[in-house]
Amino acid sequence: MDVYEDIDFNKPNSPHMQKQILKLKEEQCQEKNVTESGWCPEVWDKILCWPSTPPGELAILPCPSYIAGFDVQVICETNNDIH
Repeated sequence: MDVYEDIDFNKPNSPHMQKQILKLKEEQCQEKNVTESGWCPEVWDKILCWPSTPPGELAILPCPSYIAGFDVQVICETNNDIH
């Protein structure tokens, strides 16, 4: 039985359920962290897993359905700094 099979990722959840979801999402982010040479690496920011991004490109992700009320974006600079 999957520990996360009872989680509905498509709606806001209780604080306890959000912690479980965030733990799972962080594990998934760490598992697939593969970076192209010169690209900014994948980054887990405690809520989202930002994808590996080429220098100068803007990474935009939709707000996760399990946490309501925020909108964010990140830009990868040519020196691999993330803002």
